[in-house]
Amino acid sequence: MGYFMYLPTWGIPPRLRTEAYLKRIFVDMRQHGMTTATLYPYGLPFGAVMNVLRDSKLMTAGVPAIWLGADAVGPERWKAVLDEAREKNWPELALYLQDEPGDQQRIDNAKRLFAKLDQFKKDHPEHRKVRSTTAIGSTGIKALGSQYDIWIAGAGFDESLVKSSKGK
Repeated sequence: MGYFMYLPTWGIPPRLRTEAYLKRIFVDMRQHGMTTATLYPYGLPFGAVMNVLRDSKLMTAGVPAIWLGADAVGPERWKAVLDEAREKNWPELALYLQDEPGDQQRIDNAKRLFAKLDQFKKDHPEHRKVRSTTAIGSTGIKALGSQYDIWIAGAGFDESLVKSSKGK
């Protein structure tokens, strides 16, 4: 299970947007029991953030970092980032596809993104194990729960909702 806080680096004052300060944040997160981080597509260069995340030892095996903004780019950028991740031994990244799919417009967009992800995995078998995630509520779970590999969810779901989303 991943335990984290949303960390939009754009919320950090510009003078503190440094790799050294970010490492202090990640180390503090680790010391307070967190096991992963959210990575926003703005604030600090993505590669620098990933290097600091790797070096901070925040990450727990099997729990990916959450790449917010993956849905704002596309398969070409996914490939470039995932290739760089492999090359630089970065932590695993989960693609955050469609924030909070709780209405029909967002559900439809998530389905569009999953079609892209399915094709991406076919075109790039070296990345076939990349996982998807989003913050999701009961409406999104009913519509898309079986498609997301990881749910970012509150504790209010009952077992029957989880089972029904997995076809059980």
